[in-house]
Amino acid sequence: MSVTEELLDSRRAFPRAQELLGGVPSRRLPGLAATGWHSNDVHPEAGSVAVVGRLSPLAGLVGDIVRVTVGTRQVFVLVLGARDVPVDLSLARRPFAALALLTTTSLSAIVEVV
Repeated sequence: MSVTEELLDSRRAFPRAQELLGGVPSRRLPGLAATGWHSNDVHPEAGSVAVVGRLSPLAGLVGDIVRVTVGTRQVFVLVLGARDVPVDLSLARRPFAALALLTTTSLSAIVEVV
């Protein structure tokens, strides 16, 4: 994986990464996406990042920055790749923790491309 400016931004401390990745969404994906979280055994990056399910309708988002919204909470993440995960969108631990308790295995989220 080449190191891009977005990847470097996603590796920053969470509050700073959110500032750097944040932006105005240009497109909202239809419906709600099943969203969960993963640890480093799924993908080694642990910052403000996510992966999509290989068979997910979100598979085309690899390389994009997305805003994930649940209720009044939101996070910005860089989608790094596709993996065999049981949800459409799997966030690294820290961004998921900003949306819900880690005891939550899956939730429905609005996903928008920034």
